[in-house]
Amino acid sequence: MIKEPSVLLSFIIPVYNGEKTIEKTLDSIFKQTANIPFEVIAIDDGSKDLSLDILKSYPSNLCIKSIQNSGVSVARNTGLALAKGEYVFFLDCDDQLDPDFFENITPILKKNPEMVCGNYCVTDGKTIQPRLSLKQEVIQLKQHAGLDDFLFGDLETQINGTTSNKIYSMDIIRKNQLSFIVGKTMSEDWMFNASYLENVKTIHTTSSNMFYYYKNPESVTQTYNKNYTKDIMGFIEDIQSMAKKYAYPLQAKDLTLFYLKRWFGVLSNECRNPNRKEGYQKFKNYITHPYFQSHLKEVKPNNNKERVYKYLTIFHLYGWVYRIVYMLTKR
Repeated sequence: MIKEPSVLLSFIIPVYNGEKTIEKTLDSIFKQTANIPFEVIAIDDGSKDLSLDILKSYPSNLCIKSIQNSGVSVARNTGLALAKGEYVFFLDCDDQLDPDFFENITPILKKNPEMVCGNYCVTDGKTIQPRLSLKQEVIQLKQHAGLDDFLFGDLETQINGTTSNKIYSMDIIRKNQLSFIVGKTMSEDWMFNASYLENVKTIHTTSSNMFYYYKNPESVTQTYNKNYTKDIMGFIEDIQSMAKKYAYPLQAKDLTLFYLKRWFGVLSNECRNPNRKEGYQKFKNYITHPYFQSHLKEVKPNNNKERVYKYLTIFHLYGWVYRIVYMLTKR
């Protein structure tokens, strides 16, 4: 009896009404310039269009699981439960792998890395903008890299907060029972990455491009998210819980830095709020939260951006900033 080759890499793709893009996403995997043992797990998250029919037209190493519409976290967790690969890669249904992805990452995976992180490009279909400038190296992590360096430091800026430019070890995920927080509508990647980084000592980075992120005006990351600000505030409790789990000496300045790093993200989202007054009030409620106001002056920002956000808040200049960004957004 011939033993089937093991699966080296599992792709997990949540699909919700992706009939316009999912073919290009899948083709970018199945038409790679090189080949490795892989599987694709597509989680149909209650699509109401022809996404499921398109998925069924693909080869047998595409595993399809249909669930009731539950959001990207549930879809990814469902995929993790089904994954047979040694490693896992999360891809959205409107993104595309670089044609040389398999060829570029195979030598790195042979080194049994704990985590792989690469560059990516943003495109609107007409222009391509490279993001990140990682080089090929092995980053040595200190203790509590997930909390100390990623959530509160500059590591997120260095490797990006998304999961889509990273390859994860399924062994590490299973051993530490890692999963995506359910119920979030935005930025669930942060906490997953932070938890994962708490359990590894190194990151293998590559200078090659991993995938193309397509700026779709209709996607969840490009339109107004009414729960975004609430979700960000909710992360405070998640961080406190994570700090307790990993015996991290959490301080008030840490949570204040987390809040400061998301300052512009909240502003940008609320400037897309159809109701200008409501958007401004939600933004104001966020940056004037009593907890953060009481600790803001004592916090030392990590970079110039955070320094600007800090003083715009301290000197109550956020009102005119909101008006300017709101007008630019509506152009």
